[in-house]
Amino acid sequence: MNHEQVGRYWNGNANAWTQLARAGYDVYRDYLNTPAFFEMLPNFKTPRFTRTMSLWLNLLIDTGFQPERMAEPRPSDETVRACPDMQDAQVVAYFLHVRVRKPQG
Repeated sequence: MNHEQVGRYWNGNANAWTQLARAGYDVYRDYLNTPAFFEMLPNFKTPRFTRTMSLWLNLLIDTGFQPERMAEPRPSDETVRACPDMQDAQVVAYFLHVRVRKPQG
């Protein structure tokens, strides 16, 4: 099985696995978290960003973009009750969305 087949298999069963995990069943996770499974996956390195927020935002501004909106999506209390592992995202968001526009001209 190559990485594309693994991805299709994973995506094809993601909804069922999510429902089972939320119900407290870890059978599928435990079955897949094996050395053989990890050998099938392509090499992946988690990106690490070492620049500050001010550097990123000032870079956008200095190149002519105008910030319009910023948002830090966070899980609701209801989501955290269903998935307690997400509670930390209520304190520090996993993502920052920045909408900018470059004026015509």
